[in-house]
Amino acid sequence: MIEFETEYKSPLILKRLLISDCRFRRSEDSLKDVKVKLLFKHEIEILPENDDTGTNERKVSLEVSMSDKAKKLELSVKCVAYFETLNEDNSFIQKNGLAIMFPYVRSYISNITVQPGMSPIVLPPLNIAAMFQDN
Repeated sequence: MIEFETEYKSPLILKRLLISDCRFRRSEDSLKDVKVKLLFKHEIEILPENDDTGTNERKVSLEVSMSDKAKKLELSVKCVAYFETLNEDNSFIQKNGLAIMFPYVRSYISNITVQPGMSPIVLPPLNIAAMFQDN
């Protein structure tokens, strides 16, 4: 693996990211003019300190779900990421972790919704700081 040297190195290092759950359902009806509501849930878990390196790992989860009132379209994706850090500020870790994770979730949702008879769903850019404050 290539290792980069820079004075701007992030105190938060993404070690692993995975989609742990995905559910997608659509009706056979037209999805034209369907309005979906986006919901977000996120949490952070502190993992045991690594005795060899002195670093801490944090597990950050982000769940994005959407559906319309008529249930023509329902989608839920849960992403889990593991970050290594020396930083103890969980709000910093969670906020920045979500900002790192969101483009992966956004891309995943676009990829799974590319199918015949449907335009891909492309989530809009979001204000991660506001999402963090609401939780």
